[in-house]
Amino acid sequence: MKNTETRQRGGSSAKSGLKQWPCRIELVPSEAPYLEGAGLLISAACAAFAHPVFHNEFMRDRISLVCCPRTSGDFTDKLCEILTKNRIEDILVVRMEVGCCERTEACVREALKRSGEGIPARVVTLSTDGKIIKESILN
Repeated sequence: MKNTETRQRGGSSAKSGLKQWPCRIELVPSEAPYLEGAGLLISAACAAFAHPVFHNEFMRDRISLVCCPRTSGDFTDKLCEILTKNRIEDILVVRMEVGCCERTEACVREALKRSGEGIPARVVTLSTDGKIIKESILN
């Protein structure tokens, strides 16, 4: 698994939480070896830009699937395929409070329903200034 350390301005260092490539949901192979037994992070594409410690708080020990209903379209079928072809431990959805992110949550909810896998899932909603404003159980 990938975990790189990057030197930041001012001399401090930070570690990336990204464990695989690619990370866009539409590009991730449905049966990639890193999916087996994984905890998934399904994140709105803009969430990582809003939350200041996104990598440490949400990506750690998870496989990241990045999406946006505006650019990724409806990814329900793709996610359902991932859920049925792999043993997935749990799902964390990180979305923004904006309207387009409602579709992100809806796609995950529908994929879970169709897969019939009973995978535990929760949702964290971020404000546009990066604060956690809501946490809920999805199923």
